[in-house]
Amino acid sequence: TFALAGPHPTLCVGGYGSAKTFGGCVKLQRLMSKYPGSRWAVIRRVHKHLKATTMVTFDQMTPPKAVTARNDTEGTRTYANGSWVIFLGLDTPGSLGVLQGLELNGAFVDQAEEISEKTWDTIDARVGRWTQLENMPKRYLWATANPTDELHWLYERFAEESPQRAEWKAKGYECIVADSRSNKFLPEANLQTLLGKDDEFQRRFVRGEWGNPEGRIFTIDPL
Repeated sequence: TFALAGPHPTLCVGGYGSAKTFGGCVKLQRLMSKYPGSRWAVIRRVHKHLKATTMVTFDQMTPPKAVTARNDTEGTRTYANGSWVIFLGLDTPGSLGVLQGLELNGAFVDQAEEISEKTWDTIDARVGRWTQLENMPKRYLWATANPTDELHWLYERFAEESPQRAEWKAKGYECIVADSRSNKFLPEANLQTLLGKDDEFQRRFVRGEWGNPEGRIFTIDPL
Protein backbone atom coordinates (compact mmCIF):
# COMPACT_ATOMS: atom_id res chain seq x y z
CA THR A 1 0.00 0.00 0.00
CA PHE A 2 0.93 3.67 -0.35
CA ALA A 3 1.55 4.13 3.39
CA LEU A 4 4.10 1.28 3.43
CA ALA A 5 5.81 1.92 0.08
CA GLY A 6 9.25 3.38 -0.36
CA PRO A 7 11.74 4.71 0.48
CA HIS A 8 12.14 5.15 -3.27
CA PRO A 9 10.11 7.96 -4.95
CA THR A 10 6.47 6.86 -4.80
CA LEU A 11 3.45 8.51 -6.37
CA CYS A 12 -0.17 7.75 -5.51
CA VAL A 13 -2.18 8.89 -8.52
CA GLY A 14 -5.94 8.65 -8.43
CA GLY A 15 -9.39 10.10 -8.69
CA TYR A 16 -11.10 12.69 -6.57
CA GLY A 17 -11.99 11.47 -3.09
CA SER A 18 -9.76 8.41 -3.30
CA ALA A 19 -8.07 9.22 0.06
CA LYS A 20 -4.67 9.95 -1.49
CA THR A 21 -3.84 12.73 0.97
CA PHE A 22 -4.98 10.63 3.90
CA GLY A 23 -2.62 7.84 2.82
CA GLY A 24 0.25 10.29 2.47
CA CYS A 25 -0.36 11.60 5.99
CA VAL A 26 -0.57 8.07 7.41
CA LYS A 27 2.85 7.43 5.90
CA LEU A 28 4.27 10.62 7.41
CA GLN A 29 2.86 9.89 10.84
CA ARG A 30 4.26 6.35 10.77
CA LEU A 31 7.76 7.54 9.80
CA MET A 32 7.82 10.36 12.37
CA SER A 33 6.89 7.88 15.09
CA LYS A 34 9.35 5.23 13.93
CA TYR A 35 12.39 7.53 13.69
CA PRO A 36 12.81 9.79 16.76
CA GLY A 37 14.45 13.12 15.98
CA SER A 38 13.76 12.88 12.26
CA ARG A 39 12.88 15.85 10.04
CA TRP A 40 10.21 16.01 7.34
CA ALA A 41 8.41 18.42 5.02
CA VAL A 42 4.92 18.48 3.56
CA ILE A 43 4.84 20.61 0.44
CA ARG A 44 2.10 21.95 -1.82
CA ARG A 45 2.14 24.73 -4.38
CA VAL A 46 -0.69 26.81 -2.89
CA HIS A 47 -0.42 27.58 0.81
CA LYS A 48 -4.14 28.13 1.43
CA HIS A 49 -4.90 24.69 -0.04
CA LEU A 50 -2.14 23.12 2.04
CA LYS A 51 -3.51 24.73 5.21
CA ALA A 52 -7.17 23.91 4.46
CA THR A 53 -6.70 20.28 3.41
CA THR A 54 -3.34 18.58 3.94
CA MET A 55 -2.56 20.17 7.30
CA VAL A 56 -6.09 19.61 8.58
CA THR A 57 -5.93 15.94 7.59
CA PHE A 58 -2.59 15.48 9.36
CA ASP A 59 -3.73 17.26 12.54
CA GLN A 60 -7.01 15.35 12.74
CA MET A 61 -5.29 11.98 12.61
CA THR A 62 -2.41 12.85 14.99
CA PRO A 63 -3.00 11.97 18.67
CA PRO A 64 -2.85 15.23 20.69
CA LYS A 65 -0.34 13.75 23.14
CA ALA A 66 2.06 12.99 20.28
CA VAL A 67 2.62 16.72 19.58
CA THR A 68 4.57 18.78 22.10
CA ALA A 69 5.01 21.97 20.03
CA ARG A 70 2.86 23.53 17.33
CA ASN A 71 3.59 26.74 15.43
CA ASP A 72 0.83 27.63 12.97
CA THR A 73 2.64 30.76 11.79
CA GLU A 74 5.71 28.82 10.68
CA GLY A 75 3.68 25.70 9.88
CA THR A 76 5.62 23.32 12.10
CA ARG A 77 4.77 20.43 14.39
CA THR A 78 7.17 18.72 16.85
CA TYR A 79 6.53 15.24 18.21
CA ALA A 80 7.25 14.13 21.76
CA ASN A 81 10.02 11.91 20.35
CA GLY A 82 11.75 14.93 18.78
CA SER A 83 10.56 14.36 15.21
CA TRP A 84 9.71 17.58 13.37
CA VAL A 85 7.69 18.49 10.26
CA ILE A 86 7.19 21.73 8.35
CA PHE A 87 4.18 22.42 6.11
CA LEU A 88 5.39 24.60 3.25
CA GLY A 89 3.27 26.35 0.63
CA LEU A 90 5.41 27.32 -2.35
CA ASP A 91 3.46 30.49 -3.15
CA THR A 92 4.35 32.18 0.16
CA PRO A 93 7.16 34.81 0.19
CA GLY A 94 10.57 33.28 0.80
CA SER A 95 9.32 29.70 0.51
CA LEU A 96 11.89 28.64 -2.08
CA GLY A 97 14.67 29.97 0.11
CA VAL A 98 13.28 28.00 3.06
CA LEU A 99 13.04 24.88 0.89
CA GLN A 100 16.62 25.21 -0.33
CA GLY A 101 17.87 25.48 3.25
CA LEU A 102 16.06 22.46 4.66
CA GLU A 103 17.86 19.35 5.85
CA LEU A 104 15.35 16.51 5.75
CA ASN A 105 14.93 12.78 6.05
CA GLY A 106 11.95 12.84 3.73
CA ALA A 107 9.24 14.88 2.05
CA PHE A 108 5.60 14.49 1.05
CA VAL A 109 4.40 16.50 -1.95
CA ASP A 110 0.62 16.80 -2.08
CA GLN A 111 -0.87 17.38 -5.57
CA ALA A 112 2.47 17.05 -7.32
CA GLU A 113 0.91 17.81 -10.70
CA GLU A 114 0.79 21.47 -9.55
CA ILE A 115 4.57 21.85 -9.24
CA SER A 116 7.33 21.97 -11.84
CA GLU A 117 9.87 19.27 -12.53
CA LYS A 118 12.61 21.62 -11.33
CA THR A 119 10.83 22.10 -8.00
CA TRP A 120 10.47 18.33 -7.58
CA ASP A 121 14.19 17.88 -8.19
CA THR A 122 14.96 20.65 -5.69
CA ILE A 123 12.88 18.85 -3.06
CA ASP A 124 14.61 15.59 -3.90
CA ALA A 125 17.98 17.28 -3.34
CA ARG A 126 17.01 18.26 0.23
CA VAL A 127 15.97 14.73 1.22
CA GLY A 128 18.49 12.61 3.12
CA ARG A 129 20.49 15.57 4.41
CA TRP A 130 19.51 15.29 8.09
CA THR A 131 21.90 12.75 9.58
CA GLN A 132 21.89 13.59 13.31
CA LEU A 133 20.07 10.40 14.29
CA GLU A 134 21.00 7.16 16.02
CA ASN A 135 18.38 5.25 14.02
CA MET A 136 18.73 6.66 10.52
CA PRO A 137 15.86 6.20 8.04
CA LYS A 138 16.54 5.87 4.35
CA ARG A 139 15.70 8.95 2.26
CA TYR A 140 11.96 9.04 1.61
CA LEU A 141 10.12 10.98 -1.10
CA TRP A 142 6.43 10.45 -1.84
CA ALA A 143 3.62 12.34 -3.50
CA THR A 144 -0.01 12.39 -4.55
CA ALA A 145 -1.51 13.63 -7.82
CA ASN A 146 -4.50 13.55 -10.07
CA PRO A 147 -3.69 11.97 -13.45
CA THR A 148 -1.97 14.24 -15.96
CA ASP A 149 -1.69 14.16 -19.74
CA GLU A 150 1.23 12.80 -21.74
CA LEU A 151 3.09 16.12 -21.79
CA HIS A 152 3.51 16.42 -18.02
CA TRP A 153 6.76 15.42 -16.32
CA LEU A 154 4.87 13.18 -13.87
CA TYR A 155 3.61 11.10 -16.79
CA GLU A 156 7.16 10.68 -18.11
CA ARG A 157 8.50 9.42 -14.78
CA PHE A 158 5.60 7.45 -13.29
CA ALA A 159 3.12 6.30 -15.98
CA GLU A 160 3.55 2.72 -17.17
CA GLU A 161 2.61 3.91 -20.68
CA SER A 162 5.48 6.43 -20.78
CA PRO A 163 8.30 5.73 -23.29
CA GLN A 164 10.75 6.79 -20.55
CA ARG A 165 9.19 4.58 -17.86
CA ALA A 166 11.94 1.94 -17.89
CA GLU A 167 14.58 4.58 -17.19
CA TRP A 168 12.74 5.96 -14.17
CA LYS A 169 11.64 2.55 -12.93
CA ALA A 170 15.30 1.58 -12.77
CA LYS A 171 15.79 4.55 -10.44
CA GLY A 172 13.09 3.18 -8.12
CA TYR A 173 10.16 5.35 -9.20
CA GLU A 174 6.90 3.59 -8.26
CA CYS A 175 3.30 4.48 -9.04
CA ILE A 176 0.24 3.33 -7.09
CA VAL A 177 -3.22 3.92 -8.62
CA ALA A 178 -6.17 4.78 -6.34
CA ASP A 179 -9.76 4.50 -7.59
CA SER A 180 -12.33 6.87 -6.06
CA ARG A 181 -14.73 3.95 -5.66
CA SER A 182 -12.27 2.15 -3.37
CA ASN A 183 -12.68 4.75 -0.61
CA LYS A 184 -15.50 3.41 1.56
CA PHE A 185 -15.60 6.68 3.50
CA LEU A 186 -16.34 8.85 0.44
CA PRO A 187 -19.88 10.26 0.91
CA GLU A 188 -22.35 8.58 -1.42
CA ALA A 189 -23.55 11.94 -2.77
CA ASN A 190 -20.00 12.87 -3.81
CA LEU A 191 -19.44 9.50 -5.43
CA GLN A 192 -22.67 9.74 -7.39
CA THR A 193 -21.68 13.22 -8.58
CA LEU A 194 -18.43 11.78 -9.93
CA LEU A 195 -20.16 8.80 -11.52
CA GLY A 196 -22.62 11.16 -13.19
CA LYS A 197 -19.84 12.63 -15.34
CA ASP A 198 -19.00 11.29 -18.79
CA ASP A 199 -16.69 8.32 -19.31
CA GLU A 200 -13.62 10.41 -20.17
CA PHE A 201 -13.96 12.30 -16.89
CA GLN A 202 -14.43 9.05 -14.97
CA ARG A 203 -11.43 7.48 -16.68
CA ARG A 204 -9.11 10.10 -15.21
CA PHE A 205 -10.82 11.47 -12.12
CA VAL A 206 -12.56 8.33 -10.81
CA ARG A 207 -10.49 5.41 -12.07
CA GLY A 208 -7.21 7.35 -11.96
CA GLU A 209 -5.99 6.50 -15.46
CA TRP A 210 -3.26 8.55 -17.13
CA GLY A 211 -3.51 10.62 -20.29
CA ASN A 212 -6.10 12.64 -22.12
CA PRO A 213 -6.33 11.14 -25.61
CA GLU A 214 -9.28 13.30 -26.66
CA GLY A 215 -7.45 16.50 -25.70
CA ARG A 216 -10.35 17.71 -23.59
CA ILE A 217 -10.25 20.42 -20.93
CA PHE A 218 -12.30 19.93 -17.77
CA THR A 219 -13.68 22.50 -15.36
CA ILE A 220 -13.88 20.81 -11.96
CA ASP A 221 -16.34 21.88 -9.30
CA PRO A 222 -15.03 21.30 -5.76
CA LEU A 223 -16.78 18.39 -4.03
